[in-house]
Amino acid sequence: MKYRQYEYKCKRCSEVFTERDLRPAEMVEWHIRIISIPDEFEERAIKNEYGKDYLGDIAKSSFHECKDGGYGIGELIGCGAEEEE
Repeated sequence: MKYRQYEYKCKRCSEVFTERDLRPAEMVEWHIRIISIPDEFEERAIKNEYGKDYLGDIAKSSFHECKDGGYGIGELIGCGAEEEE
């Protein structure tokens, strides 16, 4: 199976980072399209297809531990390359 990771950019330190969790590649690609061009029908379809793997709006941001020890909020910027597991 192929997987992808969501990528974020920290608003505090500008570092680009990923979540450690790998998600199904097709789902992540589909989700990125829904975020960029919202579609309620597509949103329902992806929820039905992927259930718990689909993060919805939760995937739009993440927290990040910056190099200086502080914490920043990461904003979703896309997804990484496909990986096989």
